[in-house]
Amino acid sequence: MPSSSRRRNSRRLNRNPKIVGFSVVPNRGSSSGLRRTFMDCLRRAQDEFPDLGDVAFRIHKDAGDEGRHYAYCEQHRDHSLSITFAPDAADLTERHIVGLMMHELGHAIDFRYPAAELARRIGAGLPRERERRADEIANRTFGVEIQYDERIGYVQCIRCDGVSPRPRGLR
Repeated sequence: MPSSSRRRNSRRLNRNPKIVGFSVVPNRGSSSGLRRTFMDCLRRAQDEFPDLGDVAFRIHKDAGDEGRHYAYCEQHRDHSLSITFAPDAADLTERHIVGLMMHELGHAIDFRYPAAELARRIGAGLPRERERRADEIANRTFGVEIQYDERIGYVQCIRCDGVSPRPRGLR
């Protein structure tokens, strides 16, 4: 920048003596951020299961309990699938959000395909218990282990030094 421009710009910047400092509030999670992350995870699932079809994304307060529950997956009467997230899921770290999403997409894949078809596509030996089954489907689909972070009530996560498999008795 030429010196005359620098001088001209520096004259425009007048410090306000009444402002002694300021702080920036950390960027809280948003529903649009959740939707973007969900769409990324869904596309990855559809890469492995091109015929998975659409899985609707919803945000609703009934998905959370202000504890360790932040999401659920359901298959509707018309066989369509949706995953609903609690609004406060957006406040979790990205590792937790992605872990939740992959786990719930594991349920969606389980709902969509019969056991024999799943075994053909991702291998046999899936657990019978539905929550551990969803984790194992997610593990095989996304190539990353679903873990449970004991520091925050055993919420699902990826690469967070959590425990795996899902602790027994966790509802």
